Amino acid sequence: MRFTFLWLTLVLGTLAFTTTFAETSADKIDINSASVETLDRELDGIGPKKAAAIVEFRKQNGPFQSISDIQKVYGIGKKTFEKNRDKIIAIQPKASSEVPEKPTTESQEVPATESVTPRDD
Repeated sequence: MRFTFLWLTLVLGTLAFTTTFAETSADKIDINSASVETLDRELDGIGPKKAAAIVEFRKQNGPFQSISDIQKVYGIGKKTFEKNRDKIIAIQPKASSEVPEKPTTESQEVPATESVTPRDD
């Protein structure tokens, strides 16, 4: 019984360590899609205000072209970037190949292209 308990503890401990290590070493934060909450929680030196500034910068200027572009956000300098360099990626959003349809309504008016005057015959 004692051997089984020790063996089970060893296996579960190894499994927990491996899973935790794999999650923290493989997962990176995409600065082009991460939420304010994710940026705040996962990045060093980034609180709620800086996380909100990152998202707002992204909305105003489009996606970050590289991870170093995060330094263009007010309040994020070289030191903060270096602390997070290995935690972030900048995945470019895919361009949509579909052409959006024009919205239509049933009561659309067709503009006249030439004026018509009545004829007196």
